[in-house]
Amino acid sequence: MANSVTPADVAHVADLANLPVNDSEKTELAQAFSATLAEIERLQEIDTSKVEPTHQVNGLVNVWRRDEVDESRILDQSQVLDQAKNSWQGQVVVDRIIDEQ
Repeated sequence: MANSVTPADVAHVADLANLPVNDSEKTELAQAFSATLAEIERLQEIDTSKVEPTHQVNGLVNVWRRDEVDESRILDQSQVLDQAKNSWQGQVVVDRIIDEQ
């Protein structure tokens, strides 16, 4: 298999995503990812040269909506602060989530 994923690869990606993964999960995920890549390789062997590209199959013409403010859904500052767990000087206070490595 050309695209084999190792437990070290899984550990690296998990570290980048800040996800805790134990050794047995690394092995299990490496095998699952390798199997997925093998299936993708197998699918790439199929001749699709005579298949017309399909961008969508449900008949939708335009899925975009106008960028308009729905004022019925806007909360004023006091409504927001009433629902906040912690606030200070008119601002919502949240826990710091930046990892300093």
